[in-house]
Amino acid sequence: MEQDFQGAACFEGNVCLPGAATHTPTKGPAEESPQQPDIQHADETATPEAFFTATPGYMSHLETPGRLNPNTEYGRTLQEQKLLVAKEVELNWSGRGQHVEFKENEHIPLEVEKTIGYSATALIESVRCRRIRLARKSIPCKRKASLRDLVPEVSYLHRLRHPHIIQMVGTYLQKNTFSILLYPVATGDLTKFLDEWSPKEDFWYGYGSPSEGAQRDLSRFFFCLTHALRYMHSQGIRHMDIKPSNILVHERRTLGRPTVRSVYL
Repeated sequence: MEQDFQGAACFEGNVCLPGAATHTPTKGPAEESPQQPDIQHADETATPEAFFTATPGYMSHLETPGRLNPNTEYGRTLQEQKLLVAKEVELNWSGRGQHVEFKENEHIPLEVEKTIGYSATALIESVRCRRIRLARKSIPCKRKASLRDLVPEVSYLHRLRHPHIIQMVGTYLQKNTFSILLYPVATGDLTKFLDEWSPKEDFWYGYGSPSEGAQRDLSRFFFCLTHALRYMHSQGIRHMDIKPSNILVHERRTLGRPTVRSVYL
């Protein structure tokens, strides 16, 4: 996910604004300032545009004990998809690299908060990594869903870097469970947003009402999604399943300020 985006939009609080100048390319981890953002509580501060982390002195060799062995099935699968990037620029969320293979009873440096949702094949949870909230998608590796079937999804996310496309932070394998870490954590999807803020006959709405603010956000969403899709297609990737339930909405609430909403594919 280290490719830069150059789209015809500018961004204000991660929300696209139409008719603006070209967006300045997002810097990769190697170009980020070494000073990390001061994020005390995810609900009380603005969500950074991108997750990044830096580990002081993390300049060890690939063969250092604890790092992923590229000769295992997991390592070979990641190499085939070109997911093993240079250790100096990868998102080292674990202290052992961006992609890790944990032993069965080994501690994973994540704090589980709650379950967000689940399907027949995956469990989605909210977790904290170094005080930053991430979404963890855990998928059992079975005959119908092997590593070679699951890793391509990670490869697509790895190639995309856009303010309105969910960011892949890292992956790990523990026994037969493959997990993907994503940023940011959505507070809902577009279906929920439309159901909650659709004007009712007996509901007061107009200038200054909550519904009026939601309608203003919804109009911005279309520009954000248009630019995200345009960028995705420019990378040779198609979504193939765009629908309201697959469009994520993230709300940032700050005391004394209006709620800021962003939309993500």
